[in-house]
Amino acid sequence: MSEDKKTCDAVQSPSSASANEGSSVVAELDRRLKEAASYLVPIPGFVKTISESVTIPVPQNAVGIDAAVGWLESRLAMLGIYKDEQSFDLLLSEHCKEGDARRVFCENGEPNIPVVRFGQVWSVLKKPLDAENEPRGAMLGGPMLSPSNTALIELIRMNRSAGEWSDAELVGAYGLDCQDNVVDELKKRSRGRPCVVFLGEDTCEVDVPETLRLLKAARRQETPESILVGGKLQTVYEVGVFPGEAYLQCPLHEDEILVEGYCQQCAAMWDRVPYEMMQFIRMAQESGEAPVRRKEIRELIKEAEQSFDLMQDYPVVAIAFKKAQKAGTLPSLRVVGGAEGGSGKQDPFRPGKRY
Repeated sequence: MSEDKKTCDAVQSPSSASANEGSSVVAELDRRLKEAASYLVPIPGFVKTISESVTIPVPQNAVGIDAAVGWLESRLAMLGIYKDEQSFDLLLSEHCKEGDARRVFCENGEPNIPVVRFGQVWSVLKKPLDAENEPRGAMLGGPMLSPSNTALIELIRMNRSAGEWSDAELVGAYGLDCQDNVVDELKKRSRGRPCVVFLGEDTCEVDVPETLRLLKAARRQETPESILVGGKLQTVYEVGVFPGEAYLQCPLHEDEILVEGYCQQCAAMWDRVPYEMMQFIRMAQESGEAPVRRKEIRELIKEAEQSFDLMQDYPVVAIAFKKAQKAGTLPSLRVVGGAEGGSGKQDPFRPGKRY
């Protein structure tokens, strides 16, 4: 092959470069839309309203973040902002003014969003690229950068200290195999309070919108140990702790850590009892209604394993349980890190991934 041919092959055609840049712009706008949507999902009734509307063009069967993103796209379209490079430049320009956007987002018919929420959304959508250290057309000792230089942009991002990352970047990077500096920064921003929600107790995939919401709350107030997400109770973890890694206390003996589900004081296994049922039994124990004899305890465990409706046997506890469940204040049986059992010995579990 001739040198000229090699050179021609190595040089990206203008049309190809333009296509790559356009796709990167769309990806950046998608990222901003999802981050902005995370501020809208918690608004009471918001997702329900747009999901049931016949006039708002959201994707079919869209829920949660996807529905909120669809609504944001529809409102941006009213401003002439679409998912293309020219629109992205227009969004960041001085021609796209906050006052015009506020009328579209807050005064254009249901669902309107509160002005403060709009401020959060607009700050994400309008954020200058320089604020994210993703310069467009900047010289860094080489060729001009554009969004198509994704590898170089990512290198720039990773070379920033974790303290310079946005909350969304940190939460997006957080996981079992993330860098220690990500964990350290999240711990600092959350003030050691629980703020991480996973997509299920059997997965280490982070629920980004819920985690972002709780992370912001943790800066200024105490956060709950469990919350309702989509009608399902989810545990809220401290940064550095992952599902399955927190030790469990015996529901009837707070000073006893379960060893592979076994409680020495009960002389019984709890490994087949659902966690929520264990929380109910703890509340029964705290109210003085739970059994104390081993034979009665084993009968209680057997009923709990078989999903027997224990609430019928403990009506007073059941009322308190439902109130605590709704408020997100159910007792936690999880103990993070080493814990001492009733004998005073260190917990026999071998710690897993923990920071």
